[in-house]
Amino acid sequence: MSMIDILPDKSTYRPGEPAGVAVTVANDTAAPLRGQLVLELATIHGVLCRSAQPVALAPGAGSTLRFTLHPPALPRRGYGLDATLYAGDATGEDGQVLARASGALDVLERWSQAPRYGFLSDFAPQAAGQEARYDSLLRYHVNVVQFYDWMWRHYQLLPPAEEFTDAMGRNLSLPSVRDAIAGVQQRGAAALAYGAVYGAEPEFALAHPALLLYDEETRPISLAELFYIMNIAPGSPWVPLIVAEFAEAVRALDFDGIHLDQYGFPKTAWAASSEPVNLADAFPPLIDQARAAVVAAKPEAGVIFNAVGNWPVETVAPTTQDAVYIEVWPPDEDYADLVRLIRDARRLSAGKQVILAAYLAPFAAAGPETLPGAEAAALLATAAIAAAGGFHLLLGECAGILCDPYYPKYATMRPAFARQMRTYYDFLVRYEEFLTAPELQGCPSAPSGGADGSPLQMTVTGVRVSRQPEAGALWTLARRKPGYHLVHLINLADQTDTHWNALRTPAAGLGDLELAVSDLPAVRRVLLISPDANQGRPLAVPWTQAGGMLTVRVPRLVVWTVVVMMLASPP
Repeated sequence: MSMIDILPDKSTYRPGEPAGVAVTVANDTAAPLRGQLVLELATIHGVLCRSAQPVALAPGAGSTLRFTLHPPALPRRGYGLDATLYAGDATGEDGQVLARASGALDVLERWSQAPRYGFLSDFAPQAAGQEARYDSLLRYHVNVVQFYDWMWRHYQLLPPAEEFTDAMGRNLSLPSVRDAIAGVQQRGAAALAYGAVYGAEPEFALAHPALLLYDEETRPISLAELFYIMNIAPGSPWVPLIVAEFAEAVRALDFDGIHLDQYGFPKTAWAASSEPVNLADAFPPLIDQARAAVVAAKPEAGVIFNAVGNWPVETVAPTTQDAVYIEVWPPDEDYADLVRLIRDARRLSAGKQVILAAYLAPFAAAGPETLPGAEAAALLATAAIAAAGGFHLLLGECAGILCDPYYPKYATMRPAFARQMRTYYDFLVRYEEFLTAPELQGCPSAPSGGADGSPLQMTVTGVRVSRQPEAGALWTLARRKPGYHLVHLINLADQTDTHWNALRTPAAGLGDLELAVSDLPAVRRVLLISPDANQGRPLAVPWTQAGGMLTVRVPRLVVWTVVVMMLASPP
């Protein structure tokens, strides 16, 4: 027997909304099968509800069974979905288990509480198979989607005809855009339209020289003369023009907001009047105006702004944008840089969620010899970003993975790795409360603490431990929330450096480790959770605690494991 799939019908459910879940099973044997399929909704504390259906399959046949579950009406929570197929009529501990599988579902009031960002970039006149494309996003629980380069021009987003050619020469279709908006919205995700805040094609820009920005030699500034940089200073006529375009895209096509882009340069420029323009100061009022305009067009709409190379995060993080979004470029090349970017952005924004657009260049030209290294890089980047409390813009289209800032150049994951990444994204949703919940924080700082601010002293038998990401070591990050202490274990033992955007050595795995953690309050229970083991389900493990020193055995660590220590005293 095989359990092929567990798929909720939405990426995110609203509090109190019933959740539809489809479970697909197959009989791979030569004999008919009769059994019971049990689906459980679970948290780390146990099963919340259970539903069962009979299954009867002929040899070689498959079936999809549909369940309706009722998660608690909480404002924010990820849940595990655990399916078990039992032989015959037994459904308990005494029943013969034929197959198991796990998944996840999510309950949020709004996508910005946990923005699992994905992308779509193919808007050619439609062919068959579009539903599978949107279901691919759903499988990774993507709940907010950037529609990259969907528009006619940067200065006029809506096209003059239903089918058109964009500024990069691609043949696009407005019906394809509408279909994609409806497709992702039906699956519980928000659709954000890409829109550059200051880009304009030559035919518009050169006809409006008074709206341009200029360099110190009074030359118009452009991106390779494809897109010219317009003046976004407060009071510039360009600002109401482009803000109106954003609002009209939301109003006309029912987008759920705008992804506001910039190019990372210039930092300073001059208006046609020779007045200097500091773009770090000009972006915030434009962001706030854009959000106000799209909310007027659609009350639940929002915006995200691209801080290219983390610039200018100090001024844009506190704006009314819905999440902090950072496109990561050198010199931020190390796993430690990813952690710092997330933590600084959370602090500067007073707690907004943080999305890193960290494109994985190793996939751009990956062949049979280098593909395992590219896949290892994706797993480690996912672990590092999630352990630090962030989100990663990486996946989209049909098993697409971003490897270039021009999204149509995305790579495609091979099926086996796409399934592995899906296991990771199920894990991110299932344990949202221990990864990205707002009450999570680093442990209190101490003079002996590491990069994560933790005073906890940790040792692991048989492997070097480091609180900084360090080649050849086990990287530990300590976090806490009321009632819990957490230790993330990320395996860098096989790596020769700690660059996140490089081919990585696939993890060989570490076995039978003993973790010792000092200076802990009294603990009542210890669980291990990992996307690499036990189908993501929590695993209770033996532990001892004496004099503040807790010792726990980790049977096996592949890439990433989290040790969850429940404290004895109530929060």
